[in-house]
Amino acid sequence: IEITFDTDMAAKANNIATSIDISSTVPRRSMSPSEAIMHAINDIRSTNSLDVDSLRSIAMSASSMVSAASALRRAKHAGKVGKGGKGILKRSSQRVCGILAMNAATSSAVTGTADGIHGSDPRVVQALVKRIRSIFESHGAVPLSSPLLRPRHGNPPKVAVGGPAELMNPRGAVLCLPEDLTAPFARAVGRGGSAASNLKRYDIGKVFHKSLAGGHPRESLEASFDLAIEDHGAAGHLLEAESILVVSQVMASVSSSQATFKLVNDREIPSPLWYIRLTHVRLAESILELCSVPSKESLRRLCLQLFTKFSTPSAQDSMFNLVRRQRYRSRSAGSIGEPTKADKVDDYVNSLINDHELPRSSGHRIRVFMLNGCCPLPANFDDAIDTIQSAVSQLRMLDAKSTQADPRRLKRYDDVSRSLKSLRNLAETIRSMGIAALNVESRSRASEVETSNPLFMLFDLGLRQRRKHYNGSLYYQVFVVPSPLVERPSKENFDDFVLGSKVAEGGRYDDLVRKFRPPGNFGSALASFYTNAPIPSCVGVRFSVGKLVELAYVEATFSRSQMEERGPDPRSIETIRKSFGHPLQYTTSVRCLVASVNGLDCSESAPERLLVASRLWASGISAEYLPQSGVMISLLKQSRQRNSDTVVSDWSLDELCGVCAILRIPFVVIVQPHLLRDKGAVRLRCIDYESLSNTCETFVELDHLASTISSRTAEEGVGVGGGYQGGGDLADTHHLHSNWSMDHEGGVGHMSSTSKPIKVDCIFVDNDQYYGSDRQVSKSETANWKAVLKALKAIAQRSESYLEAVQSPTSSSARHGTPVLAVNLPFFVLRDFGTCLMKREEPTALGACAEMTQSYPRHKKQLKTLGMAIDNTMKRNGYWSRGASASAAASKRELLTMLLYSKSDDRFDLISVEDFHPAHGNGHHQEGRSTPPSSGRKRAGKSR
Repeated sequence: IEITFDTDMAAKANNIATSIDISSTVPRRSMSPSEAIMHAINDIRSTNSLDVDSLRSIAMSASSMVSAASALRRAKHAGKVGKGGKGILKRSSQRVCGILAMNAATSSAVTGTADGIHGSDPRVVQALVKRIRSIFESHGAVPLSSPLLRPRHGNPPKVAVGGPAELMNPRGAVLCLPEDLTAPFARAVGRGGSAASNLKRYDIGKVFHKSLAGGHPRESLEASFDLAIEDHGAAGHLLEAESILVVSQVMASVSSSQATFKLVNDREIPSPLWYIRLTHVRLAESILELCSVPSKESLRRLCLQLFTKFSTPSAQDSMFNLVRRQRYRSRSAGSIGEPTKADKVDDYVNSLINDHELPRSSGHRIRVFMLNGCCPLPANFDDAIDTIQSAVSQLRMLDAKSTQADPRRLKRYDDVSRSLKSLRNLAETIRSMGIAALNVESRSRASEVETSNPLFMLFDLGLRQRRKHYNGSLYYQVFVVPSPLVERPSKENFDDFVLGSKVAEGGRYDDLVRKFRPPGNFGSALASFYTNAPIPSCVGVRFSVGKLVELAYVEATFSRSQMEERGPDPRSIETIRKSFGHPLQYTTSVRCLVASVNGLDCSESAPERLLVASRLWASGISAEYLPQSGVMISLLKQSRQRNSDTVVSDWSLDELCGVCAILRIPFVVIVQPHLLRDKGAVRLRCIDYESLSNTCETFVELDHLASTISSRTAEEGVGVGGGYQGGGDLADTHHLHSNWSMDHEGGVGHMSSTSKPIKVDCIFVDNDQYYGSDRQVSKSETANWKAVLKALKAIAQRSESYLEAVQSPTSSSARHGTPVLAVNLPFFVLRDFGTCLMKREEPTALGACAEMTQSYPRHKKQLKTLGMAIDNTMKRNGYWSRGASASAAASKRELLTMLLYSKSDDRFDLISVEDFHPAHGNGHHQEGRSTPPSSGRKRAGKSR
């Protein structure tokens, strides 16, 4: 029973798994799901760090294995990119492969469907849904969902496969699950009267189709936008134009800047390319009436196929003539003796006359209509309307010559005129909104909203919806041409008039609402008074979210193939992102990972990590502290046992940060239980999305952690809650620079404006020669080199310690800010003043001012004011306190670093001053030219 009512995807995967006999020696054409995973892992070249035997008995369903193998196959080139990179980057890219595979396996196990692709990332789906919802709401639409079940209405259309999913209630009534989101809403409008006749609504939900295997219905996700207006004074073409505008906005929201295509006019447009096929149902029916085609359903369907086959412009020819691509081959006009389209139309009409009882007079009128410019119609939408009008006028001329013209048929000319006028109004309206096909010269003004123009709008008189919901007036379909098909077209895979994948359809469905209108009248607000409710004008468009998700993966795979052709740069993290064949720009779910020194493991630090994560959640910051497939857990995971009770992950902290850089997770909080318990602080790492070398770390008090992340996030414009923020491009994620600072008073941590690790180039100066790290040592100097090398290391450590002390979380500079005293004095005067100040053994700067005034009397006033400012700064920071004893001064040895800035020379001088004590001087000296202190030169030291 479980297998019988499983999904089609699960049943197919189970059949593959159970039909393969592993012990058989007969060669097999297909691999089992577990073998497919192993083969994909070998392509990534990560088996050297994995226990391959443990993967052969991986415990998950067959459908999950199929999805995981698909994800690994898409990322098979990540191993090639990782080979050229450094060790951490290579291992991190392999970790991401496992993360994506586990995410696909989880999605397949829970949803059990293959809407779009096997194991689609739910974050990609949610990001696209969020974009579509924001567009719907910008038009004033409100979310309204119709009831799930509805009774069967009439006889459903017969189809070869699939069809509506039906249920039977205990009373024996047949109920239908929604096959699309339009029919349930049309029923609600038809039965709701005036209460549901003036609204804009949207709905994003699941639709169901009959299972091919007879099990669980097939599910897919749809997004529907509908307009119902009862005021018939509002022209219907305005509602139709708004629905096309929504299509253009949705296509602009899913466009990718990773691939662009150049048109023949040298204009570049982003992928994906898309176009519209549309028709006017009443116009096509009127033309069939003018051609005297009998009302027999099968015969009319064949005539519509004639229109589609011979009058519809070729989508491939239209794209070949518009998009400039060297890969396209010229299409030959046909060999000598090959029948023309006119001959093919004659043959088709003769077959209708001989085999399907089409009257000869009707066949003649069809020939007249088709051979007067409609074979095929122009690719320009406006020209196609004019051509149809010209062909209909030829039929009118036949009726004018005839004495036996049917009066009812003559009325159809008025219907044709009204339909053509409606189409012209529609074309003019969408041009006024800035939407114009790219295959014509645009005479429209630029759109004020973000839209994407179609390649062309093809008029197809034979186009019909299978379920006939959009069956009264305008009906259109939206096709997307994935980038691989643009680059490498294959005429054998597609019909001449269909190219790409249908992602949306829409049009008018007034007639569908009329079918659901119940008999009788509606009750009014007045007692004993009944009135009729008019049928509103209804227009809608439905998007297949699964097709859009599939498109996102196809574009990501195409981006990977372009990267391979150009040659990968293993040092670029962006190159590694593209190598996965996964739309990573949609997948950001959290802003912060709370880890231990062992990464994301379920170790003894999990309670402390939960405590830290709870603080972030309370402040509205998305965070995760456990390994889970929604954020970060690998299919290729391993663990090691540190002792008898603790099992930790084999991931290093650097690998975890590398994974965060690839997945664009900007913050990692490292929780050490003893540090959190003793000082109430954690380590915060800021991840650079483009370079692992720029990753920085600082200590932050737990009470200030959320505010620190929020302030940094606000500075960089990155959303705190995680995921897609605002209406911009998802791929345009702001990366966090490593140079950042805390401005929270009393915080434990401080990160200076140059947060990179301190590095010095030490040069040891002896009496008669000097030694540096790059100096070649001769044989005669080898004896002294070991001692010099030891001195170089000691001096470098001392220099680095001093520079780090300036940025130390416990220094006065970190607590109060480094004082910068800017004065309009020459730099050499400031330099001598700083030297004099540090030499004098007194807790005031006035003595140094008096001494320098004798040397530089011209600057007496500025020097005196500078001394007063220094005295005030020292006392404000707890130095040079009046009445302090010598013993107290001796016990307080903390340095205060300050900068003296010469405005006239634009140079800095750094001095370090401490409390006065007779036994030693007051500080150290350093200078630089408009540079941070860590990059300046020491005046009298042995290192630089």
